[in-house]
Parts: sequence; structure tokens; C-alpha cells
Amino acid sequence: MEDDGGQTVIGNWTDQTEFVTWELVLAESGTYSVEIRYACPEESAGSHYRVGMQGADELRAAVWNTGAWASQSPWLALGRLHLRAGRSSLMVRAIDKAGHAVMNLSGVRLVPQESAA
Repeated sequence: MEDDGGQTVIGNWTDQTEFVTWELVLAESGTYSVEIRYACPEESAGSHYRVGMQGADELRAAVWNTGAWASQSPWLALGRLHLRAGRSSLMVRAIDKAGHAVMNLSGVRLVPQESAA
């Protein structure tokens, strides 16, 4: 959907059993920094969510107050995951919902990390 600020987001996330999935194909196994961007007003802040690949480790975090449903956070670093090459599913799942909705999710990105030599 498009939020009030004109950003394309995954919004109206009012059912905590629903989740978001992207199908990915990673060319190489490696360690990736996971970053997320979302919006959430104070009255709905405090939900918890997890991000990870199907069958792999996951990262957990809380949704912070960004000021409004259309006030996007900067890219927030969640941590690092070691991911295997090949086809997989990246998932964002709500653990609980503190207010009206979990968040307006703008995006998740995986940033390859340099391997130590």
C-alpha cells in the first residue's frame, strides 16, 4: 500500500499471525548484515518481530516509535546472519502486537560483509 507520505509499504499489519516473505537466490554463502526500515506511531510501538531465512537463524527486535505511520525510520541494523547460497525465503514475522498494528514495513536489506582473511 501507499502510506500518507507517498511511500510504498506493507501496512495495515493488524493480524500478528500474518507475515511477509520474499523469495531470494543468494549467489554465495556468507555473513550478511540485516537492516530494516519501517514506520510506527507511539501508540502502536512496542511490538516484537523476527527476521530470518527459512531453516536458518533469525534476529529478533522491537518496533520503536518513529513518530507516525508515514514517518520512516532510517535503515536500522538488526545484526548479522550467516546465510547459505541458493534459493531460500526471507521472512519477517510478528512475535506480538502492542497496539493497532505491528508496523508499516518499508523494506529489509541484506548487506554482504567482508570475510576476515
